[in-house]
Order: sequence, then C-alpha cells, then structure tokens
Amino acid sequence: LRGVRWDPHAVQDSYGFRAYVPSQSVALRAVARLRDQALALCSTAQENPLFTPEGVLHHGAFLQAALAQELSSTCRALAQTTTLTMSRIRMLNDPVHSGLPGFLSTDEAGASGTIILEYVAGSGAAMVLGSVTDLASHSVVISQGMEEDASFVGEMLRGLTRAVEGMEVLVACEFLEAVRALRLRGGSGHEGPVGDLLAVGDTLGEDTRDRDLQEDVDTARALVSALGRTMRRVAVPSAPSEPTAPCRRPASSGSLTSPPPSR
Repeated sequence: LRGVRWDPHAVQDSYGFRAYVPSQSVALRAVARLRDQALALCSTAQENPLFTPEGVLHHGAFLQAALAQELSSTCRALAQTTTLTMSRIRMLNDPVHSGLPGFLSTDEAGASGTIILEYVAGSGAAMVLGSVTDLASHSVVISQGMEEDASFVGEMLRGLTRAVEGMEVLVACEFLEAVRALRLRGGSGHEGPVGDLLAVGDTLGEDTRDRDLQEDVDTARALVSALGRTMRRVAVPSAPSEPTAPCRRPASSGSLTSPPPSR
C-alpha cells in the first residue's frame, strides 16, 4: 500500500485490513513448511525393503506421519484466512466502507451488482473449511496387527486440493470486486505494487450492469496464478522463494538417506 492514500470512515480500520498480515503470514509459513517437507521426501529413499550392499533392510520410512501433520496444518492455516477474506469482500460491497454505490453497481436503484459474489465466495470458504479434519490424529490397525498405524495422507491431500480450489474462488471474488471498485473510483494511473496488481486484471470485463457474473468469476480464477506471481515479485524479500526441482539422492551404504537440511 505504499503511496496509497484514503480517508477512513472510522478511527480504526476493520480486521479485514488491519489483521491481514498476521492472518496471511500463518498461511504462508504453513505452505513453506509443507513445501520443505515434500522436497525432503522427494530426496529420501523410502522403498521398503531397501536393498543395500550389506543386504535387505526392512524399515518404516514410508510412513508419512510428518507429511500428514503438514497437510493438516496447511488446511487449518488456509481456513483461518477465510473469515477476513469474506470481510473484505463484504466491505467492498458496503458504501460506508467503499464510498461507492452499494454492491458496486452503476445500474438502477435496487440493482444487485456484485452481491452474488458474496454467495460465491461463501461457497469457496465452505470448501476450505470443509478440508479441516482431525485425520492426522487418527489411525487404523491392519495386517493382523503388524501394521498398526496409517497416516491417511491420500485423503488429506484430496482435502488440501479441495481447499486450494476454494481459495481460488475466494481470491477470484475479492480480486474481481477490488478491480471493479478501483475502476469506479477512477482507478487508472496507479503506480507501484497496486498498479502491478491492477494490471493483472486488465482482461476483466468492464461491464457493471446487472448480469450473470459466472464468466467474470471464471476469468478471475484463471488470473489467480498470475496474481500470485505478481504479489511474489512485489513482496518483501523475506517471502518464501519458489521451490526448486528436487533431486533424488541414492541411499548410502547400509542406511537410509537422511532428509536435506532445512534452510
């Protein structure tokens, strides 16, 4: 927000803006930990049994307990961002907060404008919240008791995939409303990070009449990746860097390869 000026309607801004950084940082850290864990697993020999020059080694390195915990943490971290994201979407629709027509509509009085985006975003939030489970703390016992633990990583990964899809919907709705709001305020000529982010939305339609917004949402969802790359480029230097391609290292003689040291 460097260089951006606005006249607040209240002494303090709502949590949707004031608490954005502490809330979002939780999600960023969780994603970074999950990435590091995935890279470590891709660089570690996990086959059972493991064949070594000294013989065959039976082990349990394939049990993805650590990955299960990181998947669970990431889902929870994403889920806790949904409340404030919904808050910002709602505030953009509120003339008290935006200083713009209700629901960002330029149509006749009583027009619904972008109100439908609150419902769509709510569905996205439900997808994210539904991914939060306690599977990482449960297990099953099979094979006559010889295999008495299970990480449920497959199911948890499916849950995270659904959470990411829900986050795409949330971010798309917020971005769609933000671009429309800036345009209604005469949002041209922005410089710096705000200008870079607004430029990503150049392909979004400018029609503000009451109509079906499904095509707009689909277009905004397709821009989420580009939006993420732009935010990473303008972010502070301490933001997590892009992961590098993992290298699979051969197992050392008689032992499992240890994970690479964390950065």
